[in-house]
Amino acid sequence: MMTSIHEAQARFYHRYLSAARAITGALPVAEVDLEAASPCVVGDPDERGMVAWQPVLRAVEGDVSALERALGEALHPDTRAWLARWYSLPIEATWGDETVVLLGAANDLELARFVEAAARFAADQRRVGAAGVPVAVLHDGRRVTVENTTGVVHLEVPGSAPARVAPRLEAFLDAVEPLPL
Repeated sequence: MMTSIHEAQARFYHRYLSAARAITGALPVAEVDLEAASPCVVGDPDERGMVAWQPVLRAVEGDVSALERALGEALHPDTRAWLARWYSLPIEATWGDETVVLLGAANDLELARFVEAAARFAADQRRVGAAGVPVAVLHDGRRVTVENTTGVVHLEVPGSAPARVAPRLEAFLDAVEPLPL
């Protein structure tokens, strides 16, 4: 189980970097907060403040314990891998006819902020049923979440029941096509 999510992450990031190189011949660029250093940043900013970047595998897994406390249980291994294994900026991707933004944290400060927000979200969800952890968002406010107990991936529409979209995060990652910016 752990190997497949790790391989799916690596495949997704490889596809993202390959797509960026196919379009620009270089790494993707983004505006990043240079005050909060990120291992993702490659080189110095250009005259517009843009820097090349790439996802980076962490030497040590990021701290997601606050999220586990909010869930009242260990984080599902797929979600733990997605959140705590790589440094990455958010990445846009197509998913069928939809555009989603896969969430990422470029440094430990961003991860801590994300974990805090996800903990609030999960605690609210836990009050009304199975808790999910967001891994992607759509521009209209819908969220893609991983149900913590099962690892099933859902599309959550505010005010509606979640719709199952993939049996595992690995399948979801393999189904999206990165959009290099």
